[in-house]
Amino acid sequence: GRRHDLPVLAIMDEHGVITAHGPFQGLDRFEARPAIVAALREDGRIVRETRPYVHAVGHCSRCSTTVEPRLSLQWFVSVGPLAKAAGDAVRDGRVKVSPPEMNARYFGWVDDMHDWCISRQLWWGHRIPVWYGPASPDGSREVRCVGPDEEPPAGWTQDPDVLDTWFSSALWPFSTLGWPDDTQDLRAFYPTSVLITAYDILFFWVARMMMFGLYAMDSRPMAKTAIVSGANPSISPGGATPRSPRGHAPLTGKEKAQSSPPARGLQDPGLVPRQPDRDADLAYPRFYAAVTLAQRTRWL
Repeated sequence: GRRHDLPVLAIMDEHGVITAHGPFQGLDRFEARPAIVAALREDGRIVRETRPYVHAVGHCSRCSTTVEPRLSLQWFVSVGPLAKAAGDAVRDGRVKVSPPEMNARYFGWVDDMHDWCISRQLWWGHRIPVWYGPASPDGSREVRCVGPDEEPPAGWTQDPDVLDTWFSSALWPFSTLGWPDDTQDLRAFYPTSVLITAYDILFFWVARMMMFGLYAMDSRPMAKTAIVSGANPSISPGGATPRSPRGHAPLTGKEKAQSSPPARGLQDPGLVPRQPDRDADLAYPRFYAAVTLAQRTRWL
């Protein structure tokens, strides 16, 4: 429709009820579908039917309800200047991405990043700090962003949406240290020296932490080095992001980890594969167990 400048129509409300004027207005979506098919058949508009017709239908992961495509008002972040700053921080050497092969993946995201929709219709999360004033006679409402130390005017209502998870996560490097206050922890630990992460969240988290740190922390990126390791596994008692102990977190003397070579033919437990699809079988619990053993045996 946009290609031919057609009007954007919303035919359904948030409860799945048809709002378009006509004979189907007021029907639930599951009632409207067979009614529309019957009307098309009665008018002779259906010339052929194929049964069964198999196709993919999106369903909600929480309630298994069919997901409907529906246009709605959302909040976006204009990421152009933020993404450029994140790319420049790596290009000018302020932040080093290791291994360097990951630079292309990083630049592929930040150099072609579209405006970011940050609205989420969820129960849990940081509430979007936008408030709406009472409706005027013409139906319009004043919109205002209310800061943490401000109070909304009486009679105003807050937007029910919450922030995207990655928006909240992007605040983590400095918000956990007392920001926006100038705290001792913030001065001591921001920026950090090394961030060890997984390649599958290089864009979702790392690039956004980079953008927000540069924006909110006087153009200082959140880390000096970002080490990209294997894929980030599901959170479980025995799983963690694989990492390399050699070169980035070296052990010296009697504390050097002495462990057997991991699986998949790798002869060095400290090696991190150069390609993200060839992950080393070296997760944190295995590395930690080896270090613990070395530290305990030093006293024997």
